[in-house]
Amino acid sequence: MGCGIFGIYRFQKNGWDPRPLIKELYIEAAVRGRDASGFAYSDGKQLCWHKLPMDPLQYSQVMVDQIDPNFKAFVGHTRAATHGKPEVNENNHPYVSDDFAFSLAPFGGV
Repeated sequence: MGCGIFGIYRFQKNGWDPRPLIKELYIEAAVRGRDASGFAYSDGKQLCWHKLPMDPLQYSQVMVDQIDPNFKAFVGHTRAATHGKPEVNENNHPYVSDDFAFSLAPFGGV
């Protein structure tokens, strides 16, 4: 089994708050992995990211409200650990460059 990956790209900002949809997407993606959860998003100028060794059902309730609803692009990830312990957060997705300039897209599988 691979991981769950989902995303949203907004062509224009129109006042719509995508966070309720993101919560639903975490719930749906949980069947693909429940060992860790994370996200990365950008408003076109700045990259924000977060990840924890936490079940996506819990993660969606705790972390999604912290997301700035005015992002341009968003990717979410639920992890089914195949290599590396999820308790070591560096093993979880997304991976972010050392200078925090970009996020490497999460992937499903090994």
